[in-house]
Amino acid sequence: MAGAIALILGVDHPDRVASLTFVGTTPGDDGLPPMSPGFLAATADPPDPANRPAVVRYIVALIRAYAGGSPHFDEPAVRAVAEHDVARTANLAAALTNHFLLDMSGPAADGYADLTAPALVVHGDRDPVYPLPHGRALQEAIPDAELLVLPDTGHDLPRPLHDRIVAALLRHTRR
Repeated sequence: MAGAIALILGVDHPDRVASLTFVGTTPGDDGLPPMSPGFLAATADPPDPANRPAVVRYIVALIRAYAGGSPHFDEPAVRAVAEHDVARTANLAAALTNHFLLDMSGPAADGYADLTAPALVVHGDRDPVYPLPHGRALQEAIPDAELLVLPDTGHDLPRPLHDRIVAALLRHTRR
């Protein structure tokens, strides 16, 4: 969703954008690999929102699926965050579905080739949502875009790679 928002801002409001970073996104081109069967299976059967322990288990399994088999997946840390989020969320039914209700239409004109701000594409080499060819296609679609491929990484930004990611962002935003 954030990639689509960044595209709209970069094309429709270039005067408001100094740089763009696309993380684990896709240009949506035909012929790119589909989501992995394992990821799709993890999203297929959300629990009853009234069953808070089941929601925590579902979130942990979902984040594990997003990680794409990465050795960086930290189940105890993910479980702690999931338990905290579930405990503080008033409406779990909305929290489990609202991300998928967003209807993106735009940009009003043109597309990735019309971006003028410097662009960085960050993509995990194990991304089960948008496999790496999506990131490469996005880099090719944006003039002069840089690509940072994160090793052993899925559709997430694992803590052990934060220093590398931040360094790339600092280089990128200084351009």
